[in-house]
Amino acid sequence: MIAITIAQPGASLIVTGHKRFCAHSHGSRLHPGTMVAIHAATGPVLPQIAGNKRLSEYVMSKLGCRIHDLPRGNVLGFVQLAAVGVTEDFAFSENDRLLGSCRPGQREYQFSNPRPCFLSGVLDGKQWPWRLETRWLEERREQLRAVADVVPEMRIDEELTQEEWQMERSALEGRVL
Repeated sequence: MIAITIAQPGASLIVTGHKRFCAHSHGSRLHPGTMVAIHAATGPVLPQIAGNKRLSEYVMSKLGCRIHDLPRGNVLGFVQLAAVGVTEDFAFSENDRLLGSCRPGQREYQFSNPRPCFLSGVLDGKQWPWRLETRWLEERREQLRAVADVVPEMRIDEELTQEEWQMERSALEGRVL
């Protein structure tokens, strides 16, 4: 399963369907139709985000909490990648502009079909799409039952041997997609 690490409040707004776009600066081989996990970055809220009164009010109205109270380091849910393009390829609403930079020439992901599913366990993310280990997902089997149709490729009822887990972990570490 591919994961994308996104700073708060973006991650929470994406999995609840209130944010449709996310800018990215990395090259990516993700294609429309791909289901991805949304991971909330572990770092602090950026000052320009925390100090944006309009954004803070929007987050409070949609999520019912302050930006600083949103979870960090957790997988918050799953979304489908609807499109990948540059800013000029998309028609942005006023809210889209509030929630993202929408600068000309910037690469953007467009998301659809949000499926919130908070998964316990803090993970360090990366600045590019990365793979969630099958073992980590399997340990959260009960939490994932609600969205099992989203992750059909996950071996939910199989246990990996220690050797298989180590081989998979070694193969995935440092791998950029």
